[in-house]
Amino acid sequence: NNAKSIAIKVFEKIGIESDLNFDRIKTVKTNTMFEKYTGMNVDVGQIKVAYVFKNSIGEIYIDAKTGDCIGGDIYKELDGIIGAPELTYTIESINAAKKGLSKLGYTPIKSKNSQNFRTEVPNILKSGVKVFYSCSHGNTNVISSKKDEDNKDRQFHRNNVPSGNYKFIYLDACNTGKNSDWANAFGIYDGTTSNKAFLGWYESVGQKLSYDFFSTTLEKT
Repeated sequence: NNAKSIAIKVFEKIGIESDLNFDRIKTVKTNTMFEKYTGMNVDVGQIKVAYVFKNSIGEIYIDAKTGDCIGGDIYKELDGIIGAPELTYTIESINAAKKGLSKLGYTPIKSKNSQNFRTEVPNILKSGVKVFYSCSHGNTNVISSKKDEDNKDRQFHRNNVPSGNYKFIYLDACNTGKNSDWANAFGIYDGTTSNKAFLGWYESVGQKLSYDFFSTTLEKT
């Protein structure tokens, strides 16, 4: 119980309020993940026996002998993907996104090949995703499927981006990176936001060129 209370206090300092549960006692390698929140100087790379506590956000190590926080990790997870089904390389791009994001430690929890951007995009974003990839048509204001082009259900407007803790956004569509409007909509501000990134095209782009760029980049990740 004392070890758990120590772990909870560290997570509270970070601002993580999710439940924290005991996982197991195991040998761990010490690291400085939580050093700045505890004020303790951790001797990095030492093998220690620790109580490990986890939640959906991360895990923390409490030294079984001293009761000190000796490291842990914050999980990189939660990403969403959507594609416009009429595009030739949509399925390939979605699969490439899953592969690349998995390499980076993210777990796709939402993936859609759907025409209904108006409903599906908010559903994905509101599920708590930190990473989002869209393979679609687009411009500086809208990403969309162009089947039944006049149908408003096919369009998602940047003004409707729900608030969230977005870490990486890739809108694989024409002109989404032409200015900073889309990035700003996701709370990713040029030059002022650290540990976050936005990627979009600054001009019109073809399906094959887009896919070739994406798949080749991921192979080098």
